[in-house]
Amino acid sequence: QGFHGVHTLHITEETPGIPGPIMIAIKETRTSDHNLHLALGNPDHRHDQLHQFCMRPRVKNIRISALDYPNVVAREPVVPGAIDYNRLQERIEDLGKGSRLYQSRIRGISPSQAQDALIRYEWCEMAAAKYTNEAYRVGELALGVDVANSEAGDKAAISRWQGACLTEVEDFPCPDANLLGLRVFNEATSSKVDPRYIGVDPVGVGAGCINEMKRLGMKVRHLGGANKAIPGLDKDTLWSETETDLEGKMHAIGPTVIEAERFDNLRSQMYWRFREDVRLGRIALPQDEELFSDLTLPTFTTVNGKISVQSKEELVKNLKRSPNKGDAAVYGNWVRRRTPLATVTEKKLESTENRDRGLERFLHQQEKRQIKENRDIMKRLKAKHRAARRRA
Repeated sequence: QGFHGVHTLHITEETPGIPGPIMIAIKETRTSDHNLHLALGNPDHRHDQLHQFCMRPRVKNIRISALDYPNVVAREPVVPGAIDYNRLQERIEDLGKGSRLYQSRIRGISPSQAQDALIRYEWCEMAAAKYTNEAYRVGELALGVDVANSEAGDKAAISRWQGACLTEVEDFPCPDANLLGLRVFNEATSSKVDPRYIGVDPVGVGAGCINEMKRLGMKVRHLGGANKAIPGLDKDTLWSETETDLEGKMHAIGPTVIEAERFDNLRSQMYWRFREDVRLGRIALPQDEELFSDLTLPTFTTVNGKISVQSKEELVKNLKRSPNKGDAAVYGNWVRRRTPLATVTEKKLESTENRDRGLERFLHQQEKRQIKENRDIMKRLKAKHRAARRRA
């Protein structure tokens, strides 16, 4: 940094592995029109330094596939020592044709996400295919809010949910977090969104947004990512199997899972919930490439048996901006009312011969009626006892 000249050439080899600050330093050093930068390497994913460099305006990117290499095409060593046909076939067999590493190492194509990405791009595309399915829009409205407080820097974002469908994610400049609180309050009031289904990150500038909404008389859900994971029932797992009682009412009989102990903090828990929802086809998403980029960027690891999702600070370094849309979508998905579609599981009966189901229903109704009559009798007796005590 600080080295300048009229004619310079910077060359970075294995560019995906070069830290972001170094790439920024090279960019800032190139002040003259004839200061060039040649970046080489095999792309790891669409968010790495090489792919991001190739996407810059005025950058000419050239992809070289091993399938087109002279030695491979001619099937003879045109360039001695470089990749040959037989060796290439072995590498394809090892990596698996069409695999992520095949695309990266053989064809030079950037995979949609990192190998250890939490959410896969194809899951987002499958969720987008469900966007017009009205069955996913049955349910309450919900909002997820990622707060900002900057004139020209980080943007704020609001995700809007209807049932299990993310109808829209809007990001916009937000110079005043308190005014954002007023904006969310007005939208929630006009659209009749229950405050229980509004999630806001209260950390840092988010406090101003929440305090303003509180001043206006609306208490929303606080989603501090660094907080401990919240113990709770996995309702989707619970309703994975159902049964119908004698009155025709449906009840959940699936396994109950308390999953808080699996995560290192609330952020990891919320992102993992979103991952499972999109992976299992429980939600619908709009076709929004910036949203997909935010969602497929975070990676995850397991630390001391707990799932840990990549921190927001690390994401900002890699993405060169805050993943506003992704965070807002995750917040909205976490707070929305969950009404999973129940799948009826038929229970096997011991024997259906000479079984009078009509009689069973009648006896069940009689039992309920008797319980109600006993309850009414007890109420009348207690009322007479209280009246007698008052007269005494």
